[in-house]
Amino acid sequence: YGDPRDLHSFPTRRSSDLTYSSSVRVWEMSATRAGQTVQLTAKMDVMVPNNPYGVDPSLDPYHRRDLPVEGAIDANGNERIVAYGGVFVAGKFDGFVNPVYIDAAGAPAYVSLTPDKNTTQLLSQYECAVIPAYSAKGKAMYSTFFGGISEYYWKDGALHHDPANLNIAPPVDGLPFIDSISTLKNNYSSGTPVAGQYLHVQQSFPPASAAPQCAGKPAQYLGAETRFVRVAGAPHYSNEVLKLDNISHKAVIGYLVGGMTADAMYAPPNSCASNMIYTVTLNPSQPTVTKLLVAPAP
Repeated sequence: YGDPRDLHSFPTRRSSDLTYSSSVRVWEMSATRAGQTVQLTAKMDVMVPNNPYGVDPSLDPYHRRDLPVEGAIDANGNERIVAYGGVFVAGKFDGFVNPVYIDAAGAPAYVSLTPDKNTTQLLSQYECAVIPAYSAKGKAMYSTFFGGISEYYWKDGALHHDPANLNIAPPVDGLPFIDSISTLKNNYSSGTPVAGQYLHVQQSFPPASAAPQCAGKPAQYLGAETRFVRVAGAPHYSNEVLKLDNISHKAVIGYLVGGMTADAMYAPPNSCASNMIYTVTLNPSQPTVTKLLVAPAP
């Protein structure tokens, strides 16, 4: 369980072993049990066409990997899947900031893809814990991200992005570990979807008073590969999106389990797997203090 950013140090060698498909693929899987033996068969039904933005690989919205993929609800109240963030923009030390919507469609593709260039995800590009929740009354979709590895980071009251510099010690790859908790809100109430990402300014992951230990020291960064596990009684859609309107009082909605800890933003001398489990409580009558995030000027 190593630092997931280690791949940055040898992209040339890895490219000889692995090839990005730069596509979204649909699979059908079935399992049969015979005694103690489980046999799995997988069939690729279709490969959705590549890169709608042209031949420039840096514009390819499907080249991403190591990303949060979660359920969501669209403007019409339909269930969908959303690919958020992701890392390794072709030819750059960058993460992806535009989500890709995956919706049901007819044969032969079975899904339709919509890269959203009007919505910007500023924090938590690498795979991390995400809590998706939808309010049918408010016509708003909320996706809350917990820490992880990010394109931007919050410091001194503003967002920052570091250009990559691998010639210094420790090297900076521009994708630091962060401890921020943020919520990406898609507001459908006006008829035209409006999206914004909000920082929970008084919250951090891990909580300062309950940071995991790594090599005997507190590790103040967590979130990469952490999982959100919903409690059985939490009201939800079939794609695991919480039904906010059905939660009327303070209640435990799930747990944050595992993940990669680190004690520095870049090239941490101490990083390890977290053995902590955090309880997540939702209180609809006591909102946290939030701030709308704005990307810094390039």
